[in-house]
Amino acid sequence: MSNKSNTRQQIKRILRESAVIVFSVLLALFANEWRSNVKEAQQTQTILNNIKLELKDNERIAQKAIQYHQSVYQNLEAVVDSDTIEQFLFDGYIFEDYKVAPNGIMREGFNNIAWIVAKEERLATRISFQQSEALYEAYDQQLTVEETLNKVTNLVYDRQTHRRTATKENVVLLILIFHELVAQEEELLRRYQLAWERLENTEE
Repeated sequence: MSNKSNTRQQIKRILRESAVIVFSVLLALFANEWRSNVKEAQQTQTILNNIKLELKDNERIAQKAIQYHQSVYQNLEAVVDSDTIEQFLFDGYIFEDYKVAPNGIMREGFNNIAWIVAKEERLATRISFQQSEALYEAYDQQLTVEETLNKVTNLVYDRQTHRRTATKENVVLLILIFHELVAQEEELLRRYQLAWERLENTEE
């Protein structure tokens, strides 16, 4: 009886020790998981805060760009039907684009550093589909605007633009591109606003 009693006690002791070990391991795993989740949540919030700041700054840039590009569009329309368009826009052999676009094509470019970091950190897996969709659409539209700005720059610096005989055709083309550009920038503002609203909506 004594041996059996000792055996039972040993088994109970082993079971208690095993239970303590299992509990300790599970507790450690839980603590690590909790710390990891807290760290990821903090990192996600930092990324989102940077995105919000970038969106607000880009919204400011877009608002200024729309006003300026509308004025350039109006300047182009004002000279396109002029009988002295060549004399007005040319100084010898130089196409003086500053006469219709006094501040160049775009004085301040859009930012996308926070967005690049967000994609590298796989932000889309940490936020809702609606929030991710709004961000992708906003930055895709921003890219569209930048591509149109490149079109304008390429046209202004193209050799054909500096031919006096093609002045009217080039001005008409610039009018069409600037009209398209302003529409794209207005759409960009709308998408910035939507992205901002989605990010502010924590229930999504």
